[in-house]
Amino acid sequence: MTNKAQLSHLLLDVDFFDKPKIIDFRLTHGWIGISWLIRCYCLMSRATNGIVKRRIVEHLAEEMGVPRYEVVTVTCFESELMTLEGDMVSNSRVLKDQTKLYERREKDREKVKKHRESKLVTVTGQLHNGSVTSNDTVFPVTDTVTEYIDINNNKIENKDPTVLEEEDEIDKLVKLALDVPNDQPWTRSNAYMLSGRRPMKKYPNIFLTPSEMRTVFLKYEPYTPEFRIMCFTQCEEKLRQKVENGERLMSLPAFTWLTTFIYQSALESLTKETRLKNQQSYAKVHP
Repeated sequence: MTNKAQLSHLLLDVDFFDKPKIIDFRLTHGWIGISWLIRCYCLMSRATNGIVKRRIVEHLAEEMGVPRYEVVTVTCFESELMTLEGDMVSNSRVLKDQTKLYERREKDREKVKKHRESKLVTVTGQLHNGSVTSNDTVFPVTDTVTEYIDINNNKIENKDPTVLEEEDEIDKLVKLALDVPNDQPWTRSNAYMLSGRRPMKKYPNIFLTPSEMRTVFLKYEPYTPEFRIMCFTQCEEKLRQKVENGERLMSLPAFTWLTTFIYQSALESLTKETRLKNQQSYAKVHP
């Protein structure tokens, strides 16, 4: 199977509604049927490998009140608006777009890898010639970088200094962070079927789509794992308080919180902590 990446946007041709297949489908199932079809394409676009279960799209058609909903998927298969493999459905255009996005991200990762390699070479030279001291910050040590810097001993330890492996790439982090649908109660909720939100494994009250999870990780990437833990913990605590006050968990904007005021609050705390450490270090050197 060709590697694919989940899409953040649905790509439709400008003449989508004027195509003969779409016109025939509209005459059979009405404009509500067209709305259902587009929502199915959205589900496929953000789904892993561009496929969703047939029962989900059929249930969605019934829930939306699509005319002749009991045969709507058959109509799609016959007109090739959808493809069927086993009990999974997809769309050829969605699969093609996901493949293109994956290939583009791979090219971007290669550029980042080369940039980090050149940066590591520069730092290595500085450490060996003594131009970097123990008080200098020479490399952004995060959980997405596999090299280890020991400034006190003026050396860099790495299995292979010429190759930097990104063991915790963003896509892998997303897959590890979000729970996998397996007929859990939340898989039957509208929030999952219509938006694709899933709970995080370590923070089950935080529901995010894969694309939202990716955005959060990209925003938090420059910082340490402790920074992320602090943000997720604060978010889950706020969600718990809202639920106790009678609000519905699935309707709360966890993604917005994680990328705005919770992020800013954690950043301010980190800045204050760093400033305090610098002041303490200066006091030791200049009593």
